[in-house]
Amino acid sequence: MAYLRILWLYYDKDGIVEHDVEQIAFEVGSDPKTVELIIKTYFQIEGNFIKQSRCDKEIAGYLKKSTGGKEGANKRWNNKDSDSLPNGLPNADAMPTQCDPNANQEPITNNHKPIKNKNITTPDGVDVVVFNDFVALRKSKKSPVTETVIKTFEKEAQKAGLSLQDVMELCIKRGWVGFEANWVDPKPESRNRHDRQMKTLAGLTGGIHGNSSDANFIPINESIDMENSNANLLG
Repeated sequence: MAYLRILWLYYDKDGIVEHDVEQIAFEVGSDPKTVELIIKTYFQIEGNFIKQSRCDKEIAGYLKKSTGGKEGANKRWNNKDSDSLPNGLPNADAMPTQCDPNANQEPITNNHKPIKNKNITTPDGVDVVVFNDFVALRKSKKSPVTETVIKTFEKEAQKAGLSLQDVMELCIKRGWVGFEANWVDPKPESRNRHDRQMKTLAGLTGGIHGNSSDANFIPINESIDMENSNANLLG
């Protein structure tokens, strides 16, 4: 996931990303150690920047196409010989609908239905202000908030023993657009019952079973008076 987020960041900045591991880690919501390993494995360092040759080719092709489309639109707009008004001003109606290089390549017909952004309501248990700040954060990173995103955050929040609002506040504070439970230490109440059982077992067996570091731990309600027990058996 961190590798994909770095690629998205690389494309978003048209391949101009400084080799600042801590800054990159902050922007993609990862840790510097992981980011440094990914950069060494999948990127090249050129001066103060990270580079990726395959991505650079795709970015160059996009920029060339975008520039060419813009120049073509300007030529058509300034062509007064074919489309002009009597006063010499360009005819606004002569402006092709596809002159924008980012415009849809397909003509708009009656069969095309406009896509409307669905408004996501504030999830239960989350303050409206916190949710709005969270949406604004993701929007600034070009990451929309969908029902699927909310469900994923809820699932990871449960794994981490946190509420959904806790996770969103943490993302706002750290500038994260994503979240995984292993990014934070779990709360005490979210410890696995198996861990507690192993701790008790270690105390009862002197570290033979469970964690040896818990060998001195003996639960009060499970301590056994061996002397009295043996006396009762012999008597």
